Amino acid sequence: MNIIEIIEKKKHGLVLSKEEIYFTIEGMMNGTIKDYQISALLMAICLKGMNAQETTDLTLAMRYSGDVLDLSSIGMTVVDKHSTGGVGDKTTLIVGPIMAELGVPVAKMSGRGLGITGGTIDKLDSIPGFSSDVSDEKFMELIKTVGMVDAAQTKNLAPADKYLYALRDVTGTVDSIPLIASSIMSKKLASGADAIVLDVKCGSGAFMKDEKSAKQLAKTMIDIAYLAGKECTAIISDMNQPLGYAVGNLLEVIEVVQFLTGKRQNNRLLELVIRLCREMYVLSDMFEWLYKDEAIKHLDRRIHHFNFESKSFSDTDIIMECPEIYEDAYNRRAYSDINPDDILEQADPAVRFCESIKDDAIDRRVIDRLEGIIYDFIQGGRAYKKFKEFIAAQGGDVRFIESLEDDEKVKEIFANELSAQITAPNSGIITQMDAELFGRASLELGAGRITKEADIDPLAGIMLDKTVGDKVEKGEVIGTIYSAEKEKIKNAINILNEAILVSEEQYNKE
Repeated sequence: MNIIEIIEKKKHGLVLSKEEIYFTIEGMMNGTIKDYQISALLMAICLKGMNAQETTDLTLAMRYSGDVLDLSSIGMTVVDKHSTGGVGDKTTLIVGPIMAELGVPVAKMSGRGLGITGGTIDKLDSIPGFSSDVSDEKFMELIKTVGMVDAAQTKNLAPADKYLYALRDVTGTVDSIPLIASSIMSKKLASGADAIVLDVKCGSGAFMKDEKSAKQLAKTMIDIAYLAGKECTAIISDMNQPLGYAVGNLLEVIEVVQFLTGKRQNNRLLELVIRLCREMYVLSDMFEWLYKDEAIKHLDRRIHHFNFESKSFSDTDIIMECPEIYEDAYNRRAYSDINPDDILEQADPAVRFCESIKDDAIDRRVIDRLEGIIYDFIQGGRAYKKFKEFIAAQGGDVRFIESLEDDEKVKEIFANELSAQITAPNSGIITQMDAELFGRASLELGAGRITKEADIDPLAGIMLDKTVGDKVEKGEVIGTIYSAEKEKIKNAINILNEAILVSEEQYNKE
């Protein structure tokens, strides 16, 4: 076996064996296979593709190139949520506390932002005292005690992926579905979660610009998870406009606080959060316990708050009735039999659902009630309480978080940051807020980084007062931008003026 034969084989569109793929990754890591040879293979893969088994073998070879977390001692199904990256995407900071409060353990390893895509760790690092540098022991402890953890990816987590990504970036082989999917899933599988919910972004501010490629990526990743023995589902969500009101780091944390306290909630963000939570819950042990365990009949038709340390329920808060469900419905999930051409046809435009559960598997009333629970946990403040517990457990200043509830205290935090308002050029309806241009503006303001080593300004970014579909009058404030430098403010305004369209025609029709 040698790398030249492997390159030739893929060049002719033939299927690589597991042994050939593992041989290649091992040789790449120990230096016996050279960069130019790996680059040639990457181009052959980009042009000829890979089938589901090849892509899974590549993913697992990358997974086992470094550390792999073992979360089996948790004793429950641990769930992870992954977004393929977008502009203003702060869902992890909302979804995690909701699921933990519902009794679903959540283990995440997040990344930092690069380019126009924001990073969850950058957002968390804007909170004084918060530490994303978590040892394996601490990682496990936080899952057991708090119910969730979000740590920075370790240097030895799927190191082969870092090596391949660096080569893809300079060889024109980034836009390959098998290579994208294996890159994402190698890290997810190495992180140790038993079940994964994928949020595949689609639109101008996402890597996947069109629905067809987003569907293909979603199906490929679901196939990988299935063949790797993991449960997985995916949704495809819109990224043609920023998600929510804030784009930045601390600004997005502020929106999270406003969202979880019920002070201000963007409808698109709320819809996506509920959908993601729903999928995570269905993949969890809690779903099985709720509808299979006969003990539920003796609990006065109540679900109780879950204690992670004792793995038991306390007697607080009636949440929902227990409706009937088809027998063994939780076990009837579809993975590799999903046809990408059949996915999403009936989905709404804001959040498109890639079905991992058979349409007839679950009584619709169960799903409606489950979504009602999630909504109540948000509006009732329980998720916010868990969010603060999560922040405190990783060293964050909870008093600082609570200060973000007060508009006057927020103004004090931003007192030394330069700002400018974005106003409507004319009266009308906002018909466009291009997510890619918003991401570029945020990057220009200092909220993002062009290279991995670059510093960011945690206060920089954009806070919107209006979003797509809102009516505005000429000169009315659409949003406020923040930066440490005047020149950056000026450049960002020019970008945002191009990003935002206000239609007088739509206004006159109304």
